[in-house]
Amino acid sequence: VLLVAGVAFRVAAIRTLERSFTATVQVAEDQQLITSGPYKRLRHPSYLGAYTAYIGSAFLLQAYLAGVAIAVVMFCVYRLRIAVEETELIRSFGESYRQYIFSTKRMIPYIY
Repeated sequence: VLLVAGVAFRVAAIRTLERSFTATVQVAEDQQLITSGPYKRLRHPSYLGAYTAYIGSAFLLQAYLAGVAIAVVMFCVYRLRIAVEETELIRSFGESYRQYIFSTKRMIPYIY
């Protein structure tokens, strides 16, 4: 369930971004700030989907210790990636992104 839900949530987030989605941290000159769909409450729903899928994979394979390791390591990796990404988004979108920060969570609803 976690694996399928995580993949589905990641795909929904990527589809919402459409052509704005990239594998690297970059903002196109004509890019708009997306605040709809999964981005209405979370700034990084794609990462949450991937994170959930990683943990779901470990459970599926009954690799519980690996699941704990994945949860810790990927949380640290996503924290770093999000810091870089948010610096670029603030640089590109300025005050509108700062306002968006105040109305959303980073990756985990109600917590982070």
